[in-house]
Amino acid sequence: GRAAEILRKDLASHADKNSYNIAELGIGLNPKCRMCGIMLEDEGVLGTCHIGIGTSLTLGGVTKAPCHYDLIMCHPTIVADGKVIFDKDHPTLLPKLSPKLYFHSKDKIMKRRNLLSSLSVLTALSLFGAGSAYAADIYPSKPLLTIVPFSAGGGNDILLRIMGKYAEKHLGQTLTIDNKPGAGGQIGWTLLSKAKPDGYTIGAASLPSMIMIKELRKNVPFSMDDFTFIAAVQSDPIVWVVNEDSPYTTAADFIKAAKIKTLNVAGDGPQSNVQLQHLIAEKDLGIKTNFVPFNGSGKALTALMGKKVDLCASTLSAAQKQLGNGLKILVVFADQSAASAPTAKEAFGKDIAPAGAAIRGICAPKGLSPEVLTKLENGIKGICEDPDFIAETKKLKLDIGFKNAQETQRIVSQTSKLVSENKNLF
Repeated sequence: GRAAEILRKDLASHADKNSYNIAELGIGLNPKCRMCGIMLEDEGVLGTCHIGIGTSLTLGGVTKAPCHYDLIMCHPTIVADGKVIFDKDHPTLLPKLSPKLYFHSKDKIMKRRNLLSSLSVLTALSLFGAGSAYAADIYPSKPLLTIVPFSAGGGNDILLRIMGKYAEKHLGQTLTIDNKPGAGGQIGWTLLSKAKPDGYTIGAASLPSMIMIKELRKNVPFSMDDFTFIAAVQSDPIVWVVNEDSPYTTAADFIKAAKIKTLNVAGDGPQSNVQLQHLIAEKDLGIKTNFVPFNGSGKALTALMGKKVDLCASTLSAAQKQLGNGLKILVVFADQSAASAPTAKEAFGKDIAPAGAAIRGICAPKGLSPEVLTKLENGIKGICEDPDFIAETKKLKLDIGFKNAQETQRIVSQTSKLVSENKNLF
């Protein structure tokens, strides 16, 4: 209906033309498809949008080849006679309705009467099930509200804002970041869990923080089952850090001293993922320290540099920013070493579950349609594989590694189990 009306108006104002100038149609010289938001000049897309089959488009004074694609949708999914045909050269799905409806030769132009008759055919097809596919194919048609349950400048906020720079390219729309800090993330995640599951409200997922809120507090108005986890994007493990002139030159030195006397350990907290990791390490290594909570790893590291504590438990990303200021990482609680520091297995001769690693990604309210979930998943994957995104995050020493919805849900389940088994340590 809406597509047909737009096209009819275009045809009425250009009835005798075989070539439309984009500027004359009011789209501008950097045009987007008015139905799906895809940039018309993108490779494989120019000339495939909603102006009309067989129509030449003029962009910047250059006339492009006539379009031989569907005049209704850039990416239609229409079943004709039980079959959907894929165009091998473009990402477009083409319905094989009639040879008369498509022209693959540049010297052929479809006449107005055939355009209007094809509209009737496509409209009829929509009555037999194409409508729902069309609705999904135009998603997203507006910016995505992206809830970050923490203040601006934190790890989740930084990651989402960088991703936002590449969202329009890979998702077709921008991200509107909405910081909703408070109660360690509980306020923002509560709002997200209650939002409409239409794909237009998404948010930052941060494990194990959101799981710990549910496990360690009473009357939390959401559960993990209230979310659809779309993708994991970044892993930020916990590390032990000391000053370079510390008497503890190795992690084993620290353990030996901690068994003789009580040492002070700074870290983000209380009841944070950093403290969770440190408590699990204490349990597995048979030590007990005095954990001094700070509001964020940055402040905890400052306390260490001021020699107010013996050691700092920190996220790797925060610690790496301060390595030039006289700090040294003793151990990384992860499966792989980092910053020339050993893993727990290498340092202690035993595995210690990396339950505190901050795993950041994207989630949405429960109930997303499979089509919307797939588009979000693929768009986020595209962002994570974008060379410019990779270069930008590498400069910030962010460990980027895309994991799809299924893999992310498995991580959620595993982390939930670890948190539940160790919550009595707090």
